[in-house]
Amino acid sequence: MNSLDLTCKVALVTGARSGIRLVTANAVADAGSAVPFADVRGGKNMRNTTSSRKAGVGWLRAGRVLTTLLAVAWSILWAAAASAADATEQAVLAAHEKRRAATIAGDAAAVGSMMTDDLTFTHANAVVETKAEFLDALKTGRYQYKSITDQERGVRVHGDAGIVSGTCRIVVTASGKDIDIRVRFTELWVKEGGAWRMVLWHATNVP
Repeated sequence: MNSLDLTCKVALVTGARSGIRLVTANAVADAGSAVPFADVRGGKNMRNTTSSRKAGVGWLRAGRVLTTLLAVAWSILWAAAASAADATEQAVLAAHEKRRAATIAGDAAAVGSMMTDDLTFTHANAVVETKAEFLDALKTGRYQYKSITDQERGVRVHGDAGIVSGTCRIVVTASGKDIDIRVRFTELWVKEGGAWRMVLWHATNVP
């Protein structure tokens, strides 16, 4: 018996006594082929990747739907706000037209109901009158308006305040004198008690 055989026998005996299980290279190879760790791990990674992609697509679709809903909601709110603003502007213009018609008709009571108590009325000749002074001149016939014709006008609304401005032609008899002038005017309206009332009229003669 040579030294190599003796060494192998000692190893076998020692291993058997110590409870150590000896595994041959072929056994390791067989075990490795029986449990393909790489394939199992690769399969799990593939499944996780597929799930992640599906989740990503779902979130993307949800994001697109949410964006669309927000855009629609914003459009509705914008349209409602624009409609409300337009309605308010039309209400101010309606008050402007009503005051103009009542002035031409010489209806001092109707004109007065559309003015605030602290109104200032500035004529094109720079004469400034209070509400009471203007209404008295209208009531007594000192002012007799024949026509007030808007040539151009615009309206702006800021909360409970509205501004009507533009140019108009006024034909009036004032203190027995016939006047036919073209003026640039500004009217300031405020909403009081649910109604629009004029707080200021200012006119400048246009040559």
